[in-house]
Amino acid sequence: MHSAVVVRLADEHGLNLRRALGSVYSGWSRAENGAVGEGAAMIRDGIAKYRAGGSALSLPLYLVSLASLEGTLGNQSEALKLSWRHARQTRKDLSVVQRGFYAA
Repeated sequence: MHSAVVVRLADEHGLNLRRALGSVYSGWSRAENGAVGEGAAMIRDGIAKYRAGGSALSLPLYLVSLASLEGTLGNQSEALKLSWRHARQTRKDLSVVQRGFYAA
């Protein structure tokens, strides 16, 4: 599994963003292979690390993916919270893009 290699190398070299992304992608892989709860936990951990590093570009994608897994696990209230967080993040991202566009 390539994502596990990414996580290992990122840990060895202190590459925090790559470690966060490796956790997200490893979680997706685990969930797709039947370990939905474990996969969701890995994605949640990856999102926390991704945000802690100040990254946000792909955050809406990760949030909606986690929301889908939470729904699969029967955690509809958590899935709904994540969906709302996804919508807020998308609006925030669009606002930043629009400010840059109009400033140019």
